Amino acid sequence: MRRTRIFRTTQRPPNSQSEFVQRRAPLVPGETSSTAAYATAVETKPPRSASGVDFDGLTKAEWLSHLTELASAHKRIFGRTLALTDELGELHACTLLGLNRATAGMTGYDAVDSDGRKVQIKSRSPRVLDHVNPVGRVGRFHSWDFDYALLVLMDSEYRLDAIWRADRADLEALQAKVKNPKVGVGVSAFLRMAKRVYRDQKG
Repeated sequence: MRRTRIFRTTQRPPNSQSEFVQRRAPLVPGETSSTAAYATAVETKPPRSASGVDFDGLTKAEWLSHLTELASAHKRIFGRTLALTDELGELHACTLLGLNRATAGMTGYDAVDSDGRKVQIKSRSPRVLDHVNPVGRVGRFHSWDFDYALLVLMDSEYRLDAIWRADRADLEALQAKVKNPKVGVGVSAFLRMAKRVYRDQKG
């Protein structure tokens, strides 16, 4: 019967988030159990949060729920907004409309729909109101490498309020009329030429 030794765990190394487990390995030639040195075996596993949430195993909908709650609580407690409006808007749109998010850093579009069309997603959330102020700005379109754009409107708690859709050609014509190119398209102008594809039941 082949003899084995038990690798014993010791203290956690500095700055390590790996979990320690006991492992067995064959004795090296000429080594006995009485002379074998103790060793540490480390099995790398995805780090868990302090609350025990397995972030690596969350679904898209669960991520959206966690981020929405976090952003809302941060604003309520600290009086400041986290830079999550765009992220939450994209997650809302992709989850509800079945879009596939584009690779991070992709220029011109943020998602692709089931027909392979490129979608640029703009997101807005008011600081204190239930609805986005229509006199606000959607922002400037810097690239036209998309087929249509979605404007995701959320309330001050980052809950989804409505999603509007506008075709690229209409947006190009609209932006060309803007007197100050730096400020981009206004929310009210976008809504006048767009089609609403989702509205919250409370809206």
